[in-house]
Amino acid sequence: MRTSHRQPAPSYRLSWRDRVPGPLRGPLNLPWGWIALALMIAAILGNQINAPNSRIIKALAGVVLFIVSYRAKPFYALCFITLLFPFPFSIFVGSSTMIFVVLASVIYLGRLTLRQVPPLVHSPVDVAIGILMAAYLLSFYNIENPTVLEGAVKNMFGIVSSFLLYFMMVNFIRTEAQLRTYMRIFGITVALCIFVGTYELFFPGRVLVPNWILYSPPEVYKGYRVTGPFNDYELFGEFMAIVFFSSFFLYRRASTPNHRFFTLILSVLTVFMLLTTVTRGATLSFMGGILYLLWVIRRRLSFRSLVIASLVGIGLYFAMNFVVVHFTESGSVLDRLLGTTFVGGLPESRSDWPEILSRALEHPFIGHGAFYDLGLTRGFTGKGLYTYLWPHNQYLFYLHTVGLIGTGAFLFITLRVLWLSFRWKAPGLDEASYPRSLMTALHVMLLVFLVDQIKIDYLRNQTYQYFPWLLMGLIVATYRIIRAQEEGGANRPETG
Repeated sequence: MRTSHRQPAPSYRLSWRDRVPGPLRGPLNLPWGWIALALMIAAILGNQINAPNSRIIKALAGVVLFIVSYRAKPFYALCFITLLFPFPFSIFVGSSTMIFVVLASVIYLGRLTLRQVPPLVHSPVDVAIGILMAAYLLSFYNIENPTVLEGAVKNMFGIVSSFLLYFMMVNFIRTEAQLRTYMRIFGITVALCIFVGTYELFFPGRVLVPNWILYSPPEVYKGYRVTGPFNDYELFGEFMAIVFFSSFFLYRRASTPNHRFFTLILSVLTVFMLLTTVTRGATLSFMGGILYLLWVIRRRLSFRSLVIASLVGIGLYFAMNFVVVHFTESGSVLDRLLGTTFVGGLPESRSDWPEILSRALEHPFIGHGAFYDLGLTRGFTGKGLYTYLWPHNQYLFYLHTVGLIGTGAFLFITLRVLWLSFRWKAPGLDEASYPRSLMTALHVMLLVFLVDQIKIDYLRNQTYQYFPWLLMGLIVATYRIIRAQEEGGANRPETG
């Protein structure tokens, strides 16, 4: 009788991990250290959902940013910073946003030295930014009070990191695919800001995250104005007035029903949040932006579509205003607009502009320094009274802090970028070219910002001060992508 020797089944040649069922194979193939780390992070996050601790959340954010900056493409570090910039936490030299921007920039420069990322590219306003930076340094010459000097040094950290963020936007967003991804990330950022504002509206005075978000409950009264993550109702109103156009752009470009639904809700909620801030300047700038956008895309609008959109928009606006006035603690922006009084041809709340201009012209060329003294820093103790007011005008703010040199540089930067966006915009929001359609929305956003800054000053807020430079950097990055596509570079392989 012949004895048969059967060969072992092929599966027995595999390791024990490869012989387990498919659903369990993936986790078992991971290093056990990573599994333990994942379980630890899951436990921490679960605990934070139940009882948030700002220090732990901040530490986790810093660790994640370092890993992303070190191991992934610089673009993903930029996306991470975009998600977190409205929610910074304070440190002794400024804010976490400043630390994150500097950390990502240093890691990028290190990888640039090793030729692991593409080389730096120039932007159309590099020289003007250099002049603005020089104006800030020169302005320190006129600072005499040590308390003012300390504040100016701290402000300079935020100003320099704002410039770095601009250059990160220009250099880290290089392809249309990255541009599309970034706009989705920015949409999430807007949604997070709306969540914080909505929480504040319906639970006024309640802390959201201790020692971090909505941690300083204000006095609640009828006519309360929502401040959002910026802790400033005027700048939060301006932010919502601006980002409506990016949200509406995402709605127009949505390719699936779910995406279209969520972006439509996002667009409506930006207007709702604008109403809750009860801010006249932002409301007027927003309405002007809507009219200007309709003029820009007039060739793509039929009369029937224009009438329907106008009726629906006006109806929604008054319906949301009714909800805000009658079902929340917030007030009516329409009542504030109709109740505006004028003094000497200026709105009563801005009647001190001549006095502020006179004070700014004490040092007309290089200004008073990078710190706007409200009068509290009298003497060496820094204890005084509020003898001055915020300019409520960014151009006066620049004139006071960095003089004519710095103000001229800022105006050149903003107007140059505005012209670029005007030059390369599309006639509609849903054209074949995604970057050129986006440029249309970005152009209106920058124009709304520049108009609204006539009645507010963005540099008074260390959280919001990054947003204008993020916006201008996004415009320049979009411009470079459009130029690359028109020169045949749309299909070049992505590196870095």
